[in-house]
Amino acid sequence: MDRVQYNSCVADGLRGKKMDSETRKMEFCIVSKLCSGKAANRDAAQVICSQPKAPKPAKEGKKRRSKKQECPEFDTTTLIPRCEAQLMKMVKGGELPGDSDVSGICQLILG
Repeated sequence: MDRVQYNSCVADGLRGKKMDSETRKMEFCIVSKLCSGKAANRDAAQVICSQPKAPKPAKEGKKRRSKKQECPEFDTTTLIPRCEAQLMKMVKGGELPGDSDVSGICQLILG
């Protein structure tokens, strides 16, 4: 039985019946067992559907980081060597005068 036939079989089995939620779940289970051929008659399907379901194994998903964590303080002194290297390039290129205090400028910028 293909999916379309199965769906129409189950729909025909449930159509026109007024039931509460639990009764509808049981009726759906019984009709689906009959339509799929897992049960030969309604009594066998009801026995299958009344058995308790096996518990699902626990999933091991990705762990999410807490959004409440704050970023650690950033130490700007770690950028001083890069700043000095960039300013030395500017001195060599002629963009800054040769007597510029490169480390002093970096200290002033980065604090």
